[in-house]
Formats: sequence, structure tokens, C-alpha cells
Amino acid sequence: MTTLAKVGFSQSYTYFTWKNTKAELVELVEQVRSWSAFYRPNMWPNTRTSSTSTSRRAAAPPFEARLVLAATLSPSYGIYSATRPARTSPCGRAAKEYLDSEKYEVKRRSLAGPLLPLIRRLNEIRRAHPALQRYGA
Repeated sequence: MTTLAKVGFSQSYTYFTWKNTKAELVELVEQVRSWSAFYRPNMWPNTRTSSTSTSRRAAAPPFEARLVLAATLSPSYGIYSATRPARTSPCGRAAKEYLDSEKYEVKRRSLAGPLLPLIRRLNEIRRAHPALQRYGA
């Protein structure tokens, strides 16, 4: 990621999705901060195909906490399918993919879902605070 960032592909996905412990999250944030001169991280609390150990056992509140972290750790964050419940069924206890990952499907989405009030509020806060809109060391 750093090599690509240094040659101009500066905005990149991070491994935030797979960081679950405090130590892992602190290490990731420190690493990303040390790259801030050339790297613009995208934080995603989930993906459409990957089921992390946290999402396999987490109900909505832990997922919401990860969403808040993603939205406040980087000016660029995303969420897969905010219109659906925060938890999607994994293939099995140790599975790395969701049972209904939609990898090869096109789905129609509506703008209604349990996370939308939180997402709306996070975006209002982000718009109101310049520090949440820019990268910095």
C-alpha cells in the first residue's frame, strides 16, 4: 500500500475491517498516521464478502462502535449495505465469508435501515468538525 501511495495511488483501503483488539487498532492507527504524508486511508467496518471474527459474534452495538471508529479515524470511510441489519450470517463459526455475501448478485437497496440514523448523525458531526474532514499527522 505504501509503495502504491508513494507513486500516486494515495487513497487506499486499509485492514481496519480485520482489526479487532485495542492493540491491533492502535497499531493500525499509528501505522497509518506515520504514512500520512503520502497515504490516505479508507476505513470500512465491514465488507460485502468478508466476515471478521468480530462480525461473526457481534450484535449491533459492537458493529456500531466500529462504525463510529471508522467515521472518526479517517476522513474517508465506508460501510457495506447500511440498509440491512448490522449483522449478516456467516457461512459457519470459523467462516471468512458471509452466507449471503452477494458476491455474484445485484441487489436493489432501499434507503431505510436500522443504521441510517447513526450514519446520518456521524456525517453531521463530520461536516461540523474540520478535524474529521482532513488527514494530518
